[in-house]
Amino acid sequence: MGNWLENQYYRKELEELCKLEIPYANLQNQNILITGANGLIGSYLVDVFMKMNTVMNLDLHVTALTRSKEKAQKRFADYLDIENFDLLIGDVCHREIYKNRRWDYIIHGAGNAHPKAFSIQPVETMKANLLGTMNILDYAVSQEVTNCVKKMILLSTGEIYGHAELTDDKGWKESDIGMVDSMEVRSCYPEGKRAAETLCQSYYQEYGIRAVAARLCYIYGATIQSENTRADAQFLRNALRGEAIVMKSEGKQVRSYCYLQDAAAAILFLLLEGKSGEAYNVANADSVASIKEYAECMAKTFGVKIRMELPEHAEQKGYSKMQREILDAAKMRELGWRPGNTLPDGMKKIKGILS
Repeated sequence: MGNWLENQYYRKELEELCKLEIPYANLQNQNILITGANGLIGSYLVDVFMKMNTVMNLDLHVTALTRSKEKAQKRFADYLDIENFDLLIGDVCHREIYKNRRWDYIIHGAGNAHPKAFSIQPVETMKANLLGTMNILDYAVSQEVTNCVKKMILLSTGEIYGHAELTDDKGWKESDIGMVDSMEVRSCYPEGKRAAETLCQSYYQEYGIRAVAARLCYIYGATIQSENTRADAQFLRNALRGEAIVMKSEGKQVRSYCYLQDAAAAILFLLLEGKSGEAYNVANADSVASIKEYAECMAKTFGVKIRMELPEHAEQKGYSKMQREILDAAKMRELGWRPGNTLPDGMKKIKGILS
């Protein structure tokens, strides 16, 4: 999908994020770790922080942790010779990668995040969320005296609310209690995230670790990985090829969506303004749509058609059964965060970046 940094629309997005009214000065000369750095959100955040160094002279040191050296070297080729960037190859489940390291801020986004992976790699999905999160929190405990971690952001999910029926049209609130079937193999993802959130709360209460959970809705953007089997990722790959978008269901399930730039802004707000020991929903109230409506919006933007096709068995096993996954982000808005992109806006930006 090309080098995004060469695209004027992508660069403009990064520059706009540098202008948010939050205390960026707190990041001056700080070290930040981003796990899952090859992913949709992680790779975008790396670009955001590196842009901050250029625009704002923060002298922020960015460590990008990922398992795939080949992908990372290609994705972050522009940064490999820059002193303020460090590519760390390893698995969040392995404790040794944290030895002799110093980070002031951590954004933990490592782990599988698409349906087929939930079906064929449920163990690995659970491990990244459970063991990976525990290792990061243990690292934070070990640093509490000499160099405390000022904030750890867990990239969680709206799927933690589970299968319970949503009765409030405004969506799930952070105080609502979810319901997940622990005996479904697909539950490796929401249960893993629920456990990770509980770990964050436990380490906050017992050790004072400043952890915050960002419960993300469906985030869409140009930096989606090519192997991602989520419906919106498949829609985008087809649209970019000028092919019909393939629907593998009637698309009646309703979701909260949020454009990547707005989600990144929310994470930055939480990093610098979020209250430790809390969870925050990240969703755009102006971007609630069924999967079919999402596909129709993309088809209209890219000028392609829509057709129906049966899903593969392994892929179908990983599908979410949540019918109405709508998140109420009022708590995020109280911090001053305002998403600025509707679905049509986001689609046009993706087209501008990738076409």
